[in-house]
Amino acid sequence: MYTQEELLKMTVAQLRKYAKEQGIGLQTNMPKATIIETILNNQPERDEAASVVSNASRPIRQALIISDNSDDIPVMTVHSTAPKMPTPPPKAPVEKPPMDTSKANKPEFSLKGARAWHNPRPFVPQQSSANSSKFVPPGAQTIKTAYGTEDGIARPAPTFSRFGPDAGTSGTTATQRVYRPAPISRSLGTRLSAQESTLPDPSPASSTPVYSNESGHSSYIRRTEGNLSIPDMLAAGDIEDGAGVLDITDDGHGFLHVNNCLPSGDDIYISNAQIRRFLLQDGDYVEGKVRPQQNMDRSRAMLYITSVNGQEIDERKIPADFNSLTAQYPIKRLKLANREHPHLFLRMIELFTPIGFGQRALVEIPTHFDTVNFIKQIDASVSDRHEDLTSIIVLAGEKPEEVPELKEQVNSDVYFATFDTPVKNTIRVGEMAAERAKRLAEAGKDVLIIIKDIVALSRAYLASAGIQETSYSALHPLKQLLGTARSLKDGGSVTIVSFIKIGNSKTAKKVFDEVYPLLNSYVLLDSSLHEKGFSLPFNLEKSFTLRSETLLTDGENDLMQKLLPIISTKSNEDALSLVLSMMEKTDTNRELISRFDSLAHK
Repeated sequence: MYTQEELLKMTVAQLRKYAKEQGIGLQTNMPKATIIETILNNQPERDEAASVVSNASRPIRQALIISDNSDDIPVMTVHSTAPKMPTPPPKAPVEKPPMDTSKANKPEFSLKGARAWHNPRPFVPQQSSANSSKFVPPGAQTIKTAYGTEDGIARPAPTFSRFGPDAGTSGTTATQRVYRPAPISRSLGTRLSAQESTLPDPSPASSTPVYSNESGHSSYIRRTEGNLSIPDMLAAGDIEDGAGVLDITDDGHGFLHVNNCLPSGDDIYISNAQIRRFLLQDGDYVEGKVRPQQNMDRSRAMLYITSVNGQEIDERKIPADFNSLTAQYPIKRLKLANREHPHLFLRMIELFTPIGFGQRALVEIPTHFDTVNFIKQIDASVSDRHEDLTSIIVLAGEKPEEVPELKEQVNSDVYFATFDTPVKNTIRVGEMAAERAKRLAEAGKDVLIIIKDIVALSRAYLASAGIQETSYSALHPLKQLLGTARSLKDGGSVTIVSFIKIGNSKTAKKVFDEVYPLLNSYVLLDSSLHEKGFSLPFNLEKSFTLRSETLLTDGENDLMQKLLPIISTKSNEDALSLVLSMMEKTDTNRELISRFDSLAHK
């Protein structure tokens, strides 16, 4: 039995060792003064202590790892049954400076067995209050947040697993912050209910960000004073009507081109979510309500869509894909010449090389001929005789001063790219014309595309591929463009009439060689015949249309059966002279049919 003075001279490790020998239980992290007080209150008399020593029967080897609050090094001791002399008074311990362990994890030990060194105690931040205890159970910690009193959706709380002797204890649950998504106004009748609006609803002034995760949208809206709902904006005149042809970018969003198929300041932005929701494609004609361009906006923005390709958005049916529809030979003819349009060029085409809906035609003209005159004749005729036909003229590499002049003289839509525009814009002109035609053909409508200069479009493809001379790979996109021309069994049709000038151009000859096998109609205005004095040098021998008999009327087929044997016995010049003389004496081909017998014998 030690006195209080003797116990004060011992170290904490020696005090714990003595307490263990005496069977006195001590708690972890007890201060030295408390340990001494506990030993004084519970240690037995000296005779009881001596009897405990003498009752040891055999040597017991035990490894004890002891730790105190000052991180003393664990001590391994060996107990023996040899007679034990009274323990001499220990030397005065050398005081060590206290160590701050509040920011580090340290091993926790138990007298009931050695604990793994790699199993640290979970770290718990200390309370800032001076009266709070040093260690506070994690569950007692309270995390205060700005949303602590609101009802919201909280994520599943993570749990922390223990290992070792404390593996059976339940995991600690961390308090989670919660938030509640702010509502977004979705009013304005049934139209706005069919699609999400990106406008904020009316709310008081606040600088607090509101996050919206509505279906199909992922937007960030900072509400400020003055935000109006769509009905309020309509009443105030802050929303306007807008429409254009959709051009989807590589990033997924798109722009509605208003005046031309190329980017401009009048374009209307349309979001990725709207494109996915309504399954929009390149070439769709989209109409809707548009928010005017604001200070920091690059363009106007589509708020909600009212119609696509002329169909109301609520009643729209997604058509079949263009490439999945069955193609067929043209069975209906494009009517060109009549009494109001008596041009010999149109009459010759209608009789010898008729162009049907879905035809893939190429017109070769001499280099000094003006292509615009032929384009004007075709445009005026189809706009007059085919009111339901959509006609598009493609100008590639055109002179800037010639574009507005042509646009004023034709009724067709003009997609153009001048020679000073980037190559990608020239390519996009042809692609957008083809995409627009596909969307219309899918809806059962007929489209005519007139390409003024197919060589200029080919040069753009070659320049984009970085190739000086023509090659199959570089001209493959051009073949895809021409492949758009077809007549669909369960849809409309796309007709393409291209013009080409060859002359001495090697590139033009290469393009012709690549394109010629793809044609089902070909018209040759021969320069050699023009040099011989023919104003319309129509080559009757080389011009053709596949299955032309299906496009001609019965009277025209009868006329061709009579005329072909006659011109087959003549030279190309004589045959052309005969045909032109008969046409000049009549106003229409119908009149030529009725008067052929009398004209042929003159």
